[in-house]
Amino acid sequence: MQMKSILCCALLALLYAHPALGQHGFDEYSKVSAAEERAYLDNFGINLIRDSNMIGYLAFQISRRESLASVKRRVEKNKRYLVHRFEIPAKRIRLIYLGEA
Repeated sequence: MQMKSILCCALLALLYAHPALGQHGFDEYSKVSAAEERAYLDNFGINLIRDSNMIGYLAFQISRRESLASVKRRVEKNKRYLVHRFEIPAKRIRLIYLGEA
Protein backbone atom coordinates (compact mmCIF):
# COMPACT_ATOMS: atom_id res chain seq x y z
CA MET A 1 0.00 0.00 0.00
CA GLN A 2 1.27 3.53 -0.79
CA MET A 3 0.75 6.81 1.03
CA LYS A 4 -2.27 8.65 -0.33
CA SER A 5 -3.69 12.11 0.01
CA ILE A 6 -6.91 13.52 -1.36
CA LEU A 7 -7.73 17.12 -2.20
CA CYS A 8 -11.28 18.09 -3.13
CA CYS A 9 -12.38 21.37 -4.60
CA ALA A 10 -15.85 21.75 -3.14
CA LEU A 11 -14.31 19.83 -0.26
CA LEU A 12 -10.64 19.15 0.33
CA ALA A 13 -9.85 15.91 2.10
CA LEU A 14 -6.24 14.87 2.56
CA LEU A 15 -5.59 11.30 3.61
CA TYR A 16 -2.76 8.88 3.36
CA ALA A 17 -2.12 5.18 3.55
CA HIS A 18 1.18 3.66 4.61
CA PRO A 19 2.27 0.01 4.46
CA ALA A 20 2.90 -0.11 8.21
CA LEU A 21 0.25 2.32 9.41
CA GLY A 22 -2.76 1.71 7.18
CA GLN A 23 -4.96 4.57 5.99
CA HIS A 24 -5.34 7.79 7.99
CA GLY A 25 -7.03 11.12 7.52
CA PHE A 26 -4.76 14.10 7.03
CA ASP A 27 -6.90 17.22 6.52
CA GLU A 28 -9.87 18.62 4.65
CA TYR A 29 -11.41 21.93 3.71
CA SER A 30 -14.02 23.45 1.45
CA LYS A 31 -14.07 27.10 0.37
CA VAL A 32 -11.11 28.95 1.88
CA SER A 33 -8.98 31.94 0.94
CA ALA A 34 -5.96 31.51 -1.33
CA ALA A 35 -3.64 31.96 1.68
CA GLU A 36 -5.46 29.29 3.66
CA GLU A 37 -5.39 26.90 0.70
CA ARG A 38 -1.64 27.48 0.34
CA ALA A 39 -1.18 26.58 4.02
CA TYR A 40 -3.08 23.30 3.50
CA LEU A 41 -0.93 22.55 0.45
CA ASP A 42 2.27 23.38 2.34
CA ASN A 43 1.38 20.92 5.11
CA PHE A 44 0.47 18.34 2.48
CA GLY A 45 3.78 18.90 0.65
CA ILE A 46 5.81 18.59 3.84
CA ASN A 47 4.21 15.21 4.50
CA LEU A 48 4.85 14.08 0.92
CA ILE A 49 8.58 14.86 1.14
CA ARG A 50 8.96 13.07 4.49
CA ASP A 51 8.44 9.68 2.84
CA SER A 52 9.48 9.01 -0.75
CA ASN A 53 7.00 6.10 -0.89
CA MET A 54 4.09 8.48 -0.33
CA ILE A 55 1.72 9.11 -3.25
CA GLY A 56 -0.45 12.24 -3.11
CA TYR A 57 -3.94 12.22 -4.57
CA LEU A 58 -5.61 15.54 -5.37
CA ALA A 59 -9.19 14.39 -5.63
CA PHE A 60 -11.77 17.01 -6.46
CA GLN A 61 -15.46 17.38 -6.97
CA ILE A 62 -17.38 20.29 -8.37
CA SER A 63 -20.53 22.06 -7.30
CA ARG A 64 -23.36 22.71 -9.74
CA ARG A 65 -22.15 26.33 -10.04
CA GLU A 66 -18.59 25.40 -11.09
CA SER A 67 -17.30 24.15 -14.40
CA LEU A 68 -15.17 21.04 -14.53
CA ALA A 69 -12.59 22.88 -16.64
CA SER A 70 -12.11 25.73 -14.13
CA VAL A 71 -11.89 23.40 -11.14
CA LYS A 72 -9.47 21.10 -12.95
CA ARG A 73 -7.24 24.10 -13.79
CA ARG A 74 -7.17 25.04 -10.09
CA VAL A 75 -6.28 21.50 -9.02
CA GLU A 76 -3.58 21.26 -11.70
CA LYS A 77 -2.18 24.58 -10.45
CA ASN A 78 -2.06 23.11 -6.93
CA LYS A 79 -0.18 20.08 -8.28
CA ARG A 80 2.36 22.32 -10.06
CA TYR A 81 2.82 24.28 -6.82
CA LEU A 82 3.63 21.08 -4.90
CA VAL A 83 5.98 19.82 -7.63
CA HIS A 84 7.94 23.07 -7.82
CA ARG A 85 7.83 24.21 -4.18
CA PHE A 86 8.73 20.84 -2.65
CA GLU A 87 10.52 19.25 -5.63
CA ILE A 88 8.13 16.30 -5.55
CA PRO A 89 8.16 14.25 -8.76
CA ALA A 90 4.93 14.89 -10.70
CA LYS A 91 4.27 11.15 -10.94
CA ARG A 92 3.82 11.06 -7.14
CA ILE A 93 0.88 13.47 -7.27
CA ARG A 94 -2.25 12.26 -9.03
CA LEU A 95 -5.56 13.95 -9.84
CA ILE A 96 -8.89 12.22 -9.27
CA TYR A 97 -12.26 13.60 -10.36
CA LEU A 98 -14.98 12.58 -7.90
CA GLY A 99 -17.95 13.98 -9.81
CA GLU A 100 -20.49 16.60 -8.85
CA ALA A 101 -21.24 17.45 -5.23
